[in-house]
Amino acid sequence: MVAAPAKSRIALVNMDGKTYTALRECLRGFHAERTLIFTRSGERLQREAYEACVVRHDDPVVHTVLEAARSSQVNRDASIYVICDTPEDLEKLSGFGVSAALFRPLEVMSAREVVAQARLTPDFRTTTRFPIAADVNVEMNDNKMNGQAEDISVDGMAIRIEQTPGSLGPMLVSWIPPEHDLITVTALPCWVKQEEKRMGVCFGPLDEGRMQVKHWIERYYHTA
Repeated sequence: MVAAPAKSRIALVNMDGKTYTALRECLRGFHAERTLIFTRSGERLQREAYEACVVRHDDPVVHTVLEAARSSQVNRDASIYVICDTPEDLEKLSGFGVSAALFRPLEVMSAREVVAQARLTPDFRTTTRFPIAADVNVEMNDNKMNGQAEDISVDGMAIRIEQTPGSLGPMLVSWIPPEHDLITVTALPCWVKQEEKRMGVCFGPLDEGRMQVKHWIERYYHTA
């Protein structure tokens, strides 16, 4: 008999009842075990391992909690999700390697899409990024924008863009990597820095283009 795969463990930190209910519905159907944690020091995140951690940007102890997670041996590579109101809310947490944002008001279907894009399985939690210089075309809501890729991983890309999007939503990102043909992949914005005209995107987990990115990175950067 083949053993069932272990569930991904997700820490929901300092959530109120309404937010917890929305997150519970969001995660329904994912192979995940939810743990509600109330803490001011983040001590549990120092010793209990989680694949992902969900925090509120306006939690008074959010920096303490994330510092505890990132300084621990067991959670330094965990995915971090931040519940926030605007893209600017993420800037104060940019140093913690945020995987994705969940914007208020939390809508179950939109939040499920973000979680699916960022992926919780260890196979897709790669955080190693590689420098890349390539022109990027971004299409979102019938708008086309041009930018330059700064770095890339199998999870996503950082882009310097002429005009940052006023609203966030699904997009198509296209570019020609060195020694490769055109790659087009679906993506979602993870963070936006309006003043720097930069944004980070997470690639769609089931998109064929994502696997092209993975294979190109392995060949071009000799990581296989």
